[in-house]
Amino acid sequence: MLSFELGYRYYGGEMGANGFFFGTSFLYYTYRDGTYGWHEDGSLYDYYSKKSMGLALDIGGQHIFGNGITIGAGGGVALLPSAGNFFGEGWFWSIMPRVLFTLGYSF
Repeated sequence: MLSFELGYRYYGGEMGANGFFFGTSFLYYTYRDGTYGWHEDGSLYDYYSKKSMGLALDIGGQHIFGNGITIGAGGGVALLPSAGNFFGEGWFWSIMPRVLFTLGYSF
């Protein structure tokens, strides 16, 4: 499985990525479902690899301590297609919860 997220957060505090935040992200991911199918050579495979994309909306907070240690937490929702192909038939949108946790160092 491969996932990629590109987003932007607005922080309400001072000194960079500090304080309460809200933001949005673009999500891209690949996954396998349990569907059976056929290869072009006629052999059977039991997992179907899919690619999909969605959007996320997050809120939370982050604090940068004087020594640079950074701790943050938040949550949000992701809007993702749940079945089938993103541009094909048989898919529907689902809203899934997101939990965010950050532990790092800021300089």
